[in-house]
Amino acid sequence: MLAETICEPWVDVEGLTGEAQEALAELRELTPRFFGPEFVQEKTSIAARIGARYFPLYGEVARRMCSQEDGLAARQETTSERDRWLVRCGAPDAAYLTDMLLDTLRPVVASRLQRRDEAKVLYADEWLAAAFRQEIAASATDEAAAPASRKADGAREQLQKAIDDHTAAKARLSQAVARGTDLDATAARTAATLQDLGVQRGKLYSAEKTITDATRGAGEAVLRRRKQLVSELRGALDGILGHENEVTEAFRRFDAMEKELQRLKRECVVEGAELAADAAAVNTELDTLRQMIKMSIGPKGNHFPVLSQGHLRGMADQMANTRESVIAQLAEYERMDPGVFTRTSLGESLRVEPLVVILPCAGTTGLCWQPWHSGNRRTPGRLAIPLFSAKPTNDLVLRALASLRWQVARETAMHYWMEEGLTGAYYALRPKAGSRLEEHFASDYVLWMTKEASGVATLDSRVRQILWRFCPFSDEVRDRLRQHGAYRQLFEQDDRRSKSRFTS
Repeated sequence: MLAETICEPWVDVEGLTGEAQEALAELRELTPRFFGPEFVQEKTSIAARIGARYFPLYGEVARRMCSQEDGLAARQETTSERDRWLVRCGAPDAAYLTDMLLDTLRPVVASRLQRRDEAKVLYADEWLAAAFRQEIAASATDEAAAPASRKADGAREQLQKAIDDHTAAKARLSQAVARGTDLDATAARTAATLQDLGVQRGKLYSAEKTITDATRGAGEAVLRRRKQLVSELRGALDGILGHENEVTEAFRRFDAMEKELQRLKRECVVEGAELAADAAAVNTELDTLRQMIKMSIGPKGNHFPVLSQGHLRGMADQMANTRESVIAQLAEYERMDPGVFTRTSLGESLRVEPLVVILPCAGTTGLCWQPWHSGNRRTPGRLAIPLFSAKPTNDLVLRALASLRWQVARETAMHYWMEEGLTGAYYALRPKAGSRLEEHFASDYVLWMTKEASGVATLDSRVRQILWRFCPFSDEVRDRLRQHGAYRQLFEQDDRRSKSRFTS
């Protein structure tokens, strides 16, 4: 059953350019014809016309949203709800939504960010607004920038570098604080165990009890253990004190990057570069989003841009990738594959969470279009995940993580990617896959995380060996797999390598 209404269909005319108003008027006339049964023979041509008029309107409305009230709370309250239905969901008119699809979308449209600096998963309108405010760097493109004053260009380039450095410094600070928390927890556990042993020793030697050889022997064993724990506690406390220097340095660098970023933003205003940079960033991200939508749908997908029930082959609520569900899936998959967000920079192992944009479409795959920004391995990768899965199997988040895994490995190996690391091992296995090599890897990675992690052996043994080495499971998952025969040889190989390293 189709829903009767969301609110007034489409978007407000106020503030739109003449071209956008013409597009809006034509779309209001074309869309009912596309869905009307009397125009079956004309659907292909009507769909092409809708696509040609839809994206200029989409971009105009998105830019209007970005330029509204500054400040997160103020902007979100003044933004038109109809604008969010269009830009966030690709659903400007409820006439083509079922009641279930409408019920699924309502909380998506109502969703608000509470804190910008913690936002890792953004809907399309939030992503564009963050680029407009220069909170995230514009995506890398191969297109030449429009001509501008040399001085303003220099200011924008410095600002872009400062944004990347600020992001990297923040990631390093977060990681340093997390290590401190782990050290504190270790020291607390050691101290608690030491206290328990002290109580135990006191009970052995209490005045009411007869001291026997057995009691004395037990007490001496407790004493030896306490001496060992005292040594471990001293080490933990020394580690905490030493770690404070690392945290202090991380805070110093973050504060310096924060001040530099604010200085360059002020300089961009003086040079007249800030608004130009903002507009260019939004235009870049609009082009990027449109390309990501095409890639996520696939070469044979339905490119009709207005969301309708016809895009889905199952229950809408089970096929939606909302912010909350994406965050939960990312956390769950990282628990299974703890190295998925790890990369090495300057000899240091870093955990860098990716930025995720939820695309306003129904697609067949999730993807990574940048493993990091501008060659800086300390900056987040960028993932794109459709709002809806076009197929019943909802593994788009997992496919995006597979793409991230592949892109990070390939960029790390650089021009040796066909010889080294994960990509080299996989290329040696499937040298004739050509441009579909990453696609093959993504399909295998999905099986690795959904089937193999549960002990269901579905992969070729050679693929399993590659993933076991380069995408290792967490200790919890490995412990479950010890009882399965398909992994016995892999565990034995690990044991032999461990003994070899120990003896050498």
